[in-house]
Amino acid sequence: MEFFGYTKASAPADECHPVGLTGVTISASPVEITAIAQFLPHCAKEIEALGKGVEHEHFACEREGDPPLLVFNPGAGE
Repeated sequence: MEFFGYTKASAPADECHPVGLTGVTISASPVEITAIAQFLPHCAKEIEALGKGVEHEHFACEREGDPPLLVFNPGAGE
């Protein structure tokens, strides 16, 4: 498992490459944490079912300006 991300000081996420992170801190409400917790098993099932056919999944953020959350399948490029 690896973590990647973008800094607020960098260009918009679609114009730059993610950098490796040594850790991640999630600041979220209980409702948001529950939604993320439900999203992760969905991603695991998709990757297990479709294998290399799934590159990544986007978490549907609730509010405008929320940072994007993606789950990437490291086996997709093989």
